[in-house]
Amino acid sequence: MKSKFLLLIIILPIFIYLYLLNPESVKVYFVKDKGILLPVIILSFIFFILGMLLSAVVIVLSDVKNIINDWKDRRLIKRASIAHNLYLEGVENILNGNMHKAMVLLNNSLAKDPGHTDTYIKISETYLMDNRLNEAEDILKKGLLANSLNSEILLKLVECYLTLDKRDTAYNLLGDYLKKEPKGLHAMKILRDMRIDAGCPFSAGIPNCICTKKWYRQV
Repeated sequence: MKSKFLLLIIILPIFIYLYLLNPESVKVYFVKDKGILLPVIILSFIFFILGMLLSAVVIVLSDVKNIINDWKDRRLIKRASIAHNLYLEGVENILNGNMHKAMVLLNNSLAKDPGHTDTYIKISETYLMDNRLNEAEDILKKGLLANSLNSEILLKLVECYLTLDKRDTAYNLLGDYLKKEPKGLHAMKILRDMRIDAGCPFSAGIPNCICTKKWYRQV
């Protein structure tokens, strides 16, 4: 902003000098049949001032936008930090055997940061330890909706489906994942174990999209 005023101070004498050399005027109409006479150089100066004001407005709006974005970023970072601390406190309570308090803390962590992958996984593991299989499935599906590209949650959900004996669902979900990430080692190990459990790599119980020679060679 200071540079704008400095520029104005420098240019103002130039306009005055040009005005003295060019006293000619033009009539400027604001409405029909009503206008005023203005020297050409004064008219140019007015447009120059308007340009500077417009530039100043744009700069101010840009600064306000940056301030708002910075505030949002700081808020997100703060919420993520609080969520992580709640997660750590929840894990500590699990280790101490205080499962009820742990679940409250972990759910509070998710409320602060719905994208916190470890929290979804830890809650599902806690449900699995209590044999609350359907609740473990639900929290992992919720986590997958919030983090559709997260391989950890997806593979944990596959393991959950296997525990629930929903093998077809697990196969399909794993097959979709391996099509996107064909070099996923953990996923291929799960697939290998499923084939071993099925008795052979070409079991009729395994969908064709997974049970192929190509997949078998990769495992």
